[in-house]
Amino acid sequence: IVFDNLSLGQARFVRWGPLVEADTRDADAVAAALQTHTCEAVVHFAALSSVGESMREAERYHDNNVGGLNGVLAGMAQAGCKTLVFSS
Repeated sequence: IVFDNLSLGQARFVRWGPLVEADTRDADAVAAALQTHTCEAVVHFAALSSVGESMREAERYHDNNVGGLNGVLAGMAQAGCKTLVFSS
């Protein structure tokens, strides 16, 4: 599955499985997606990544990137999913 808030992406690019449109900071939504789709692992690529912008908008980047990882981890714990591949 693809779990994305589509703030930077587009639904039309999701071709190889269902799209769950939600934010990684929402642990309950992460847990529901993992349980609904019986996921055994998470590959986490969701982040803001523009270096220049991150210097100007550090709080936004921290909220999205660190908060998103925390939401993913909390959702995984709720769903009993224990395998994470994290790209940073």
